[in-house]
Amino acid sequence: MGEAGRGVNGAGLPHRLERGFLLERRGILLPWDARAKVLFNLGEPEAHETHGKVDLVWRGEVCLGGLPADLHASLKRKQKLRTVRILADYADAEGRTGFDRVNAHLVSVFSAPASTVDSMGLPSWEWASDRIAIAHFPFERFGTHYVLTFRRKGPVVKEEGK
Repeated sequence: MGEAGRGVNGAGLPHRLERGFLLERRGILLPWDARAKVLFNLGEPEAHETHGKVDLVWRGEVCLGGLPADLHASLKRKQKLRTVRILADYADAEGRTGFDRVNAHLVSVFSAPASTVDSMGLPSWEWASDRIAIAHFPFERFGTHYVLTFRRKGPVVKEEGK
């Protein structure tokens, strides 16, 4: 994990987040600002379309230097990718062990969160910079679930020479 602890405000974001979201197992970068039809051809996601909205899911993936994940993106037909979500159902009944494990991984990659707040009696962690916002928070729906979101802000950094 050579990029550990770089934070979200350093010279470059870890794991190429300034350009997109890296699917490590597949070796594919989901570029920010890509449209649904482009994303559909990257890494063979499950795709569901309803009422002009496309939901894409890359199951069994690895991201951020070893974090197991199912990645989700929802876009309206002409919308560009700005947010990637990881929905997690952790193994223990309360989810705290999994939540704490994922937070420890996030701290190793991004350093300490910018803020922690209480949500439904459980912590919610946030990291932010001028280029990306990251949030890890619980929600209640037939049990406690957790969401990890990555939202791109500002212009996309282009690859050199492109």
